[in-house]
Amino acid sequence: MFDRWSYSIPANTSEADAISVECKISTGLLTELCMFFPDGCENLARARAFVGEKPVMPRSAKNYIAADGMPIYAKDLNEPITGNIPVINWRVWNLDDTYDHEIWLYAIWMSDEEPYQRATYFALSDFIKLLKKLFRME
Repeated sequence: MFDRWSYSIPANTSEADAISVECKISTGLLTELCMFFPDGCENLARARAFVGEKPVMPRSAKNYIAADGMPIYAKDLNEPITGNIPVINWRVWNLDDTYDHEIWLYAIWMSDEEPYQRATYFALSDFIKLLKKLFRME
């Protein structure tokens, strides 16, 4: 599954006053996150993503993600999303004293049902490859 969120961070938002954006998501397994910082952010718009209180992007709560005109990816996260109200907590701030900056967060995850379907797909795919080899159909 795929989802995305955007947030316009007001100018002069310090790290101490970081805004926490709750990005609602379905329960399952978070596999990938991407933060996109459009041109003009000049590394002044900054962010962290958490599952609960566990930092997932970046993996250290002391670091942050910032860029200018490019996406930053976190792949192979394999982070369980659970809870009554499953969310990715996205903490954002903007050191630019003049302009607001809008940034985006993209998430890819497997719902609770998908791991079984994915495992079944790979098992069948491997079986078909084996049959093709046996009958020299490749």
